[in-house]
Amino acid sequence: MNRYLVILIVLLISLLSGCVQEKTSDQAAQTKKDFSTAQKKATEKNPIQNAAPVQFKVGEQEFKIVPVFGPILEYIKKAKKKKSKDPNYKELYISTVVEPFRKEAFGGDKGLALKDKYSFAAPINIDRLYESIRLMDENYEHITCLIKEGLEKSAKLLPGSKKTIYLFPFNPDQSILISQMKGVASFSTPEQFIVLQIAPQKYDENMIPYTVAHEYHHTVYFEKIKNQEKDLIDYALVEGKADAFANLVIPGMEIPWTMELSDDEEQNIWNWASARRYTYTSNDLAEMRAGNRVIPQWSDYRIGRQIMRGFLKGNPDVSISEWTYMDADEILERSQFPQ
Repeated sequence: MNRYLVILIVLLISLLSGCVQEKTSDQAAQTKKDFSTAQKKATEKNPIQNAAPVQFKVGEQEFKIVPVFGPILEYIKKAKKKKSKDPNYKELYISTVVEPFRKEAFGGDKGLALKDKYSFAAPINIDRLYESIRLMDENYEHITCLIKEGLEKSAKLLPGSKKTIYLFPFNPDQSILISQMKGVASFSTPEQFIVLQIAPQKYDENMIPYTVAHEYHHTVYFEKIKNQEKDLIDYALVEGKADAFANLVIPGMEIPWTMELSDDEEQNIWNWASARRYTYTSNDLAEMRAGNRVIPQWSDYRIGRQIMRGFLKGNPDVSISEWTYMDADEILERSQFPQ
């Protein structure tokens, strides 16, 4: 009898522990907390009831998750006071959100290009933005649990230095991008922090730990590679390596930028990139990401991932740390790419 009781207790603990994994978060309503009338009134005045910085360790490696909700609420408040039929909130968003964040994250005069970054464009749909803050706050524990899952698995595979993750709502105006990115977008910097943007109305839950793992790999790469060689193939491989790493953390993700290329697509991208390998410009990078008449969208990610698939298949004994820092020529030679 005692034996069955112990088994029952273990099963209950297993069910209650960890992040609840769901296929999508279209069901944000399903994970929402039930609020009393008093709580709802308090939330209307200040929707930030739960979100606060979270610090934790994986071994000796330190992590911090920082929600950037307060400045965005201040932006919403100021934007609502503006009376205009054709609102342009760019300068208001820069002064209220972007600049304070830049100074905190980068310090000094670094990160000045942040104000021109598409992911930091000023949101116009203020009501939707407010709803995003409210939903992210209501589900903050669950969201941070998914972030921690990605970081914990990543750190065990490839330890690194201290990392900070800044959490933002996805710009609700960017509906096409939200759909393409499955509700989760991010970027990382050599300063060892990650900016993570989530559309809480609809996101694929597996995309959070997957995306975190991808960006985590970039930050570990930046720890050693301070000045990346001007090599377009190496640039693509940095993305390919990060996706190969993220696939170890969350296997089997089906996303547009990691889809296998056809033989013709592979050859077209290789010819196009090889012709610009050491002379590429920022416009070439933009074309490789957006696609053109010759190469498909996400060509940088897709060719990088294709090369890494070949490399990992032929070199299963090479450690993650080794291939993370391996140069493009060696990767190409050992992957026998192009065929």
